[in-house]
Amino acid sequence: MHAIEYLPPETLRTGELDELTDLYGLGAVLHFGTTHVLADLAGYYLRPAG
Repeated sequence: MHAIEYLPPETLRTGELDELTDLYGLGAVLHFGTTHVLADLAGYYLRPAG
């Protein structure tokens, strides 16, 4: 896994980290854990390799 999949788009643009960054990351981890699908920043879905 790469950490960039769990960063919100705003953080990638500004580089600022706060509580909402953690909340977004938690949601991304829960989404992946329940669906086994990574959502990328463009809104497409990527299947993990393997």
